[in-house]
Amino acid sequence: MENNTMKEAFNKTFDQQMQERKEKAKLRSSLAKDKVCELMNTLTWNKAFNGMLNISPKIIITYSGSSDSGCIDYIELWSDEKVFLTRSVGYSHDELSIGFPEKSSLSEIEKENVMQNKTLNSLMVYLEDMIYDMLEERHGGWEINEGSQGHLIWDIVKNKVEVNHEWNVRTTESEYNEAEISFEGV
Repeated sequence: MENNTMKEAFNKTFDQQMQERKEKAKLRSSLAKDKVCELMNTLTWNKAFNGMLNISPKIIITYSGSSDSGCIDYIELWSDEKVFLTRSVGYSHDELSIGFPEKSSLSEIEKENVMQNKTLNSLMVYLEDMIYDMLEERHGGWEINEGSQGHLIWDIVKNKVEVNHEWNVRTTESEYNEAEISFEGV
């Protein structure tokens, strides 16, 4: 029976395999989006945030990749058209590295409470997973060869997502010339 499963998998065309991957990524992305919405709703009412995310909340996620490697560079939470906090992501699910704007109105204690917030930690992980799945679904191969980069802006209130994706293209030009060179007298 195991042998038949291997044969079936082997007989699938590349296009069929890619289509399956896209469908799975779309499903995972949809589930993660629902969880992200739930977590954002929880955060807006969380005492640690004192309603700071209630005014025009947005999430901006920036990513880049090339040479068969790619990552989410950072995730920003915005409120009232200002950066509320930034998470530097990088290549792994490392410990949260959260930064606040230089002119943040939060006290040091409030910043510490925000950084220790389990809902925020969960939100960041779900956002990462959602974006990686979305990239696989819509821009498969975004990290391969010359790669690509972009950012996503998610307006939570309008439930509108704007994706700006750029593919890097490397071109090569060559020129052929023939010339006669004389070595007489050398």
